[in-house]
Amino acid sequence: MKNIKLIARDYNINSKALKRFVKEYGLKPKQASRLQVLEVVYINCPDLFYCRADEYTGAVEYLDINLNIKLCYELKALREGKEFSGVQL
Repeated sequence: MKNIKLIARDYNINSKALKRFVKEYGLKPKQASRLQVLEVVYINCPDLFYCRADEYTGAVEYLDINLNIKLCYELKALREGKEFSGVQL
């Protein structure tokens, strides 16, 4: 649960919504690692990040694209077993 609250704060996500998605993926919120929770966030970006969909092109416009970039860099670092120290945008 601690990881969920920290990630929700770091990525400006509703923590209750993130917890629901984590449960839907069969993970236990209190036992899920940061990497597992971030993978759930990555899969569900359009539902969790503030964005709008363009009905004509099907594209998604995010309010803060920097959060997506940060998410990708952090996922890459954690998958490689490295400590994520942030990204300069």
